[in-house]
Amino acid sequence: MLVSALGVSWFAAVLLAVMDGRRRATGWLAVAALSASFVLLAVLAGLGVLLLGALLTAAAAFRRILSSRQRSSEPSPSGSMV
Repeated sequence: MLVSALGVSWFAAVLLAVMDGRRRATGWLAVAALSASFVLLAVLAGLGVLLLGALLTAAAAFRRILSSRQRSSEPSPSGSMV
């Protein structure tokens, strides 16, 4: 999903590579392409968070697993294992 924003930049780079960079229209086309890529990335990332919710990174998930194991291995106040 987020790769499409990168695709916009790559196709714009190919198009702009064959154009004359000294012309004003070429510069504005480059600005428009980068702006479109940025907006597309922001929209797709925002939709991903809204639809899927916050995603955990691998490090945060690993830390959560370790902390739950430590809590389960500690003896309870009554002396029995939970």
